[in-house]
Amino acid sequence: MRAGSLRHTATIYERSSTRSPYGALDHTMSANPVTHKCSIKQRTFRERAENGQMMSRVEFELHFRYSEALELINPGAQIDVAGRRLEVLSSSDMDGKRKRVVIFTEDVR
Repeated sequence: MRAGSLRHTATIYERSSTRSPYGALDHTMSANPVTHKCSIKQRTFRERAENGQMMSRVEFELHFRYSEALELINPGAQIDVAGRRLEVLSSSDMDGKRKRVVIFTEDVR
């Protein structure tokens, strides 16, 4: 992977929960203070009719340098990159060589 191809900066938001003063759990998304460089590529675009409305689904593929924290990111986490808010579907070290992590995401609308 060439260093020049990682042009975008990604901020990762993970789910966190805290107790409110009344004892209930408050679920929020908290930003990870570490940002990562990545490349982004659109994979698919689908539209379907749902309850009389057209719903779209856009999937993206993000490539990062290897980091164990990125490989173990939970589905449902969100990533801000290239002006988009993306929800993580899955992440893995595709070739098993610990050189890069590929994260599959979809656009949150």
